[in-house]
Amino acid sequence: MEATSSATVFHVSNLEISILYYTTVLGFQHAFTFGDYAGICSGEVTIHLCGQGNDGIKKSLGQGHICIDIDQIDSYYNSLLEKQVKIVYPIGDREYGLRDFAISDPDGNYLVFGQPISKAAH
Repeated sequence: MEATSSATVFHVSNLEISILYYTTVLGFQHAFTFGDYAGICSGEVTIHLCGQGNDGIKKSLGQGHICIDIDQIDSYYNSLLEKQVKIVYPIGDREYGLRDFAISDPDGNYLVFGQPISKAAH
């Protein structure tokens, strides 16, 4: 067996609001909606959003966490500041070799965006 892809699933309080947030604020693309379940993507990264009306696995809101490697981290960070996105921790160079920052979506799920320090032009 060889894994070919994966998707993080975030449980959200309102699917429509979450799709709007991820597409208009964070810049993801809406890939699909099936009932109270949707997918958004950016490049090779896919996040599934599971609404409260979904009969699948029930999880508490705000317990998701994903780390996403991106390019142009400083310009993306600045664009999110302009949109007044909730910053969990600000951008900075970390001892583990990444320049990264974390945000929180409307339901409290954490998204960490990072880029290797050697590739970050800041």
